[in-house]
Amino acid sequence: MGVAGTMQIPQINQILKICDGVPLVLERVGAYICQSLDKDEACRRVIEWSEDGNPFSSAEEHSIEENGLLFDLDELPASAKEAFLDICSFFNGWDWDKVSCITGEDELNSLQKRALLLNKEECENKVTVRPIVLIIGRNMGKGKRFTSAHELSKVLEGDEPGDIGGIKGIWLQDNISQPFLISARKLDLMHESLRVLALGDMVIVVDGQCSQKFKQIIYFQAGLIPYLPFHPTTSQEL
Repeated sequence: MGVAGTMQIPQINQILKICDGVPLVLERVGAYICQSLDKDEACRRVIEWSEDGNPFSSAEEHSIEENGLLFDLDELPASAKEAFLDICSFFNGWDWDKVSCITGEDELNSLQKRALLLNKEECENKVTVRPIVLIIGRNMGKGKRFTSAHELSKVLEGDEPGDIGGIKGIWLQDNISQPFLISARKLDLMHESLRVLALGDMVIVVDGQCSQKFKQIIYFQAGLIPYLPFHPTTSQEL
């Protein structure tokens, strides 16, 4: 990685193990360490990120994007790129066959060939993203895919409808004391972009009935809700 002269052999071996031999990850992690003034500290952070039980909060805390540890997905087909970001945010660890029905088998195979997913035979037929890649993918999904009620509130309460119109996934996974309310009017603004919506058992409540047809939905989880908030055509497709 071009930094062996300033690192101890055990550190190098640990970083190599984290990167799991994936050239793309080795390149980006190596570049991140090389450009850091304190390379020992950079190594320590990479190791911490890989061992963190909650990599999403770790990615937010350390601002990986600002530190240049993101990688470019532009070479992926658009459908595979979206599938990758959906998996990182919502479906990591799920059964392979179930996720293939949601995102598409071709997309999963494409990601596996690029080593962004571990081989399913090695993971008991589970969709599994390498830990360091998972951190990066979740960071890349920020602002479009939401698992935090607090972060979603900041966008929904903002003054820019374009931000709402770009939301691609909502699946709140933090503990909230009362149902999270979304107006049907604001949900309608997402009809061109929203791919994943999990309402849960009254975790999210939609106020009103949506009038738009949601064109991109690949996964909808209703839970215990009194009615579907969607346009009839969308409801039939779901």
